[in-house]
Amino acid sequence: MFARHANTSGSLNENCAAELEGRRNKATSVAGPNINGSRILWLVVFVNNFSQYNKLFGSIGTFIVVLIWIYIMSFAVILGFELNARIIERERIEEDSLPSGQ
Repeated sequence: MFARHANTSGSLNENCAAELEGRRNKATSVAGPNINGSRILWLVVFVNNFSQYNKLFGSIGTFIVVLIWIYIMSFAVILGFELNARIIERERIEEDSLPSGQ
């Protein structure tokens, strides 16, 4: 592998990077149609077996939905805390900026 890169003008890292770049381009050009074909095949299998997923994943699906609901509610609570903190901070800044005579 290193015999091909005996070039003394560039460093070993530059040579390895060039080699990897060439491999990456070859891999994407070859894998592109295969990836799209597997996506289409997966979609066909999913659509054909969709009616049977409830038997297998019914209770697991309920658990996942509950976890997503808890996540969204937790996010809403944290967002509310953050908004309240910003409002209180802004009110304090406005109070401090008023002249002391008022």
